[in-house]
Amino acid sequence: MEKQGISILKDIFILILTIGLIAGLWIAGVKSFRFLLILTMLILIVGNFEIVILALQRIFHLLSKLNFIHVSWFFLLVGILVWRVRTKYAMVTNPLDTPAKLKIFFISMAGLFGLASTFRLIGERKLSPFWLIPDFILIYSVSSLLSTLLSPYTYYSLYKAIELLIVTTVLFATTGYAVFSSETSKKTIDLILSFFAFLLLTECIAAIINPEVGFKSFESSIGHILVGTFPLMDPDGIGFLSAIVSLSCICRIMGAKNWQDKKFYIYVAFFSLVTLFLSQARTSIFGFFTALAIVLILNGRTTWLIVITFLLTLSLIGFHNYVIKYFLRGQNLEMFLKVSGRTEAWQYAWSKFSQAPLLGYGFAATGFTIISMHAVGGMSIFNSFIECLVNSGFIGFLPWITAFIVTWSTLVFAFFRYRKIMKPAVRSLNIELIGLMTILTFRSMTTSMLIILSHEFLLYMAIIVFTQSILSSRNFLVDEI
Repeated sequence: MEKQGISILKDIFILILTIGLIAGLWIAGVKSFRFLLILTMLILIVGNFEIVILALQRIFHLLSKLNFIHVSWFFLLVGILVWRVRTKYAMVTNPLDTPAKLKIFFISMAGLFGLASTFRLIGERKLSPFWLIPDFILIYSVSSLLSTLLSPYTYYSLYKAIELLIVTTVLFATTGYAVFSSETSKKTIDLILSFFAFLLLTECIAAIINPEVGFKSFESSIGHILVGTFPLMDPDGIGFLSAIVSLSCICRIMGAKNWQDKKFYIYVAFFSLVTLFLSQARTSIFGFFTALAIVLILNGRTTWLIVITFLLTLSLIGFHNYVIKYFLRGQNLEMFLKVSGRTEAWQYAWSKFSQAPLLGYGFAATGFTIISMHAVGGMSIFNSFIECLVNSGFIGFLPWITAFIVTWSTLVFAFFRYRKIMKPAVRSLNIELIGLMTILTFRSMTTSMLIILSHEFLLYMAIIVFTQSILSSRNFLVDEI
């Protein structure tokens, strides 16, 4: 207890010293935001190097506890990173360039390990064809595969649909493990969150090494925006990862049993909140604060909620000009209300959907057909719900939206129905996943990543694993062994 008290005092001293130093430099005329940020990070890391050691220990501990199926998740996560900016012409004329072949390798390896796990579960009679949510995802995957027959770019659509089928295979296998062991869901979520945090770290290191590229000049109240360079990632993607990691850490701070664990999650949360702020990803920021309010209420931390709301209100009143400029990001109010021009793409795509409501225009082909013809947006409609409708029609949309609704309703129902008899760790994870689903829902409004293989889709699949395990077993209750 005495050592813990000394540790807390040391951390408070380092924090006060850091704030004083940064404030002093600012008053002295050092106005470089990047320099002050880098200096703050270095002081906190050097003053708390045990956090780095603890992080490495946690990673090794997680890796030692993973199941065979988690190798598939690792390959899927790595495969997503093989991304680069390509024109429509390059994608059509040279679809199988070197990065594409590398991605196919990683996704194929994920599929092989997924199939091996599936056959193993079949041999052990632990795999069921009657899992509600995975079955809807399977129907969605098959309908996406069939819709490739309508795509003008058949081979591209076919490849994206096969990716979806591989993820579905991994989903079924992981659910098979999770139904018989509640720890599987937690390990899968931890693997994904650790990977997200690692990506944020590499992006920050890359930005510090090459600040002219990583911190792009931007017309906003802070003057710069964090751009992903290693690996390549747009600011909205960084904002999404930051929001997810931040919220998960805050949830775990509330459930931590000792100061060392709390301290670890506080530092990771602080780090990811800084990257969220620098990304200026408006959708993820709104989603994060909505999710934060929900998890605080469900955890009974109404005092925290009142204090945070009060501080945010004071900030909005005292710095309203800076806040408005921050969220406008150099746009006028009209463009802001049009969600950076996305509403035009949504309206046009909706008008095209009415012409092919049953089967759509082909999976993952909307960017080539609908949007490129109208010359608005980019290679996507930037809305998962509308793009799913346009891609696969009602045949693909109905199973997808059903899985989405059932996942949401099960998470909420399970909490209110079983919260008093849930194992404490499972109850905490349930609340955390409700928060993560909130951020995913916000994200799905301005991106199409919730219907194809992506970071968002894999996190969603991991949440489905937990949700289906609740539907199929009762090993999450305290009176069950």
